[in-house]
Amino acid sequence: MDVTALGELVIDFSPGGVSKQGHALYERQPGGAPSNVLAAAAKLGSTTALISMVGNDEFGRYLKQKIEECGIKTEGLRVTDDAYTTLAFVHLEEEGERSFTVMRKPGADTQLKKEQVDKKLIDESKIFHVSGAALSALPCRDAAFYAAEYARSHGKIISFDANYREVLWKKDTAVKWMGQFLPLVDIMKVSYEEMQLLSKTDDIPQGAEILAANGAALVAVTLGDKGSYCFHKNFKGYVDTFSVKMVDANGAGDAFLGAILHQVCRSGNKLSELSEEELQHMFRIASACGAICTTRMGALLSMPTMEEIRELSVI
Repeated sequence: MDVTALGELVIDFSPGGVSKQGHALYERQPGGAPSNVLAAAAKLGSTTALISMVGNDEFGRYLKQKIEECGIKTEGLRVTDDAYTTLAFVHLEEEGERSFTVMRKPGADTQLKKEQVDKKLIDESKIFHVSGAALSALPCRDAAFYAAEYARSHGKIISFDANYREVLWKKDTAVKWMGQFLPLVDIMKVSYEEMQLLSKTDDIPQGAEILAANGAALVAVTLGDKGSYCFHKNFKGYVDTFSVKMVDANGAGDAFLGAILHQVCRSGNKLSELSEEELQHMFRIASACGAICTTRMGALLSMPTMEEIRELSVI
């Protein structure tokens, strides 16, 4: 196994037009940040597995089917009768940016317990990935810490995406729990806003360095159409992205991170030994992956192939 992730698997209801009566229509899409990351990595050729929980309902069954179709293993997916599958309604601006309304009080993804974590999947993986949203509620928070500590004690690379959503938890609570999680992390991906939140600075190189001070070997700050910033001992710098016609930004950062994790698994070097040239190449591929994702509606089912990435990036 290349990558196992722990965190949310949810339904994204994306705008799907207007009915004859003028009412907004929503299209059901599979989603959830860690699930999107796995879908991106799987589309590029990685073997992946998800540790999560869905409700014993039609939405949960639909999600299991869809991630299996993407090549994501579901042995670690649990089902509960005590909560419904989490639903997230995506609201799009004209420029393609989005906001969310989340039905999660509680949602099934928050109900995963540490004793339900499939440690065998972690044992078999090179990278263990956690979504910040998994830390936002109990008992899933305990499960995430337990699994990450287990993975670290067994020599796995730990990846973390801050994935902060104001609708899920308050800023001070998010900063507290993500701050406690960061010493476990080897690879960290944050948006510019998340970098500001966690580092208390708007200076990108300084913010990335502050986050790396917790022990991460690689910090990626995604900057939308301005590209990304890489912080690694062998390369600290900006990498441009690609100009595309964006229709839906949902999942772009997940596509970016999925491509990074895929390439780390394929590299012959240890994470700490990646060269400047290799890091720039990784970030360029990841930028192309994220850019292509924005040209399609939805997230999990919108991940590009390596052929599409090469066509866009001429690599």
